[in-house]
Amino acid sequence: MSNTGKLMNAIKEDPGMIDQLLYPGKQLADMDLKKLRVHTMSSGFAGLDDKKIFKRGRGELIILGARPSMGKSGLGFQIAMNIAKNEKTHIFSLEMDHESVLARQIAHRMNKPLDYIQNGGAESPEGESARQDISKYNFVIDDRASLNVYQICDAARMQNKKSPTSLIVIDYVQIIATDSKDANRARAVAEISWELKSLAKELRIPVLLLSQLNRQSEFREGGRPMSSDLKESGALEQDADVVMLI
Repeated sequence: MSNTGKLMNAIKEDPGMIDQLLYPGKQLADMDLKKLRVHTMSSGFAGLDDKKIFKRGRGELIILGARPSMGKSGLGFQIAMNIAKNEKTHIFSLEMDHESVLARQIAHRMNKPLDYIQNGGAESPEGESARQDISKYNFVIDDRASLNVYQICDAARMQNKKSPTSLIVIDYVQIIATDSKDANRARAVAEISWELKSLAKELRIPVLLLSQLNRQSEFREGGRPMSSDLKESGALEQDADVVMLI
């Protein structure tokens, strides 16, 4: 009798076997305890590394939120570049093209204002040296506009299949396109949040998702933002493993 025939006979005798075949589950005795150990990737910021924010091989959704023009993109990309010195990072820049992202990185590397880079400073010997240094980093920039969350997830899977990715950065959640005809943007953002949370878990890669904040913090004494200020959706606060606010 073939193996298939034996399996079918076994299922007839014990119908409960079908559940085990579909999803056998995890047994505690089969788990490798070494996988519980946390290995932190260096973000270049001691305060974040001390808190073990960016963990290698852990699928967590990390939210970085701020009001417009408060530097969330700059911080998010700098974290990505710092990790890219030793690990592969995949950056989705939905708002800025890749030239703008690289101009900011060259400016940071040279400790010069962005205007200096845009007015020809990048063409100087120091600018060329900075570009050469950055070119050694292991990162990919996807600057296509109007991507929806499913296109982002598919692209992330493809890049990870080519070579393992250690961090995914997405700038930013409120401009991720949606095909939904539902005018409820909060519901759309909730769907995006859940899909990215699922992607992180599936690939075991931390996803750094940038987000705008609403205006509530501007009216709060001291102006200190709270996770409830995340714009358009309480699902971001609910789904995130870590929330960082500027």
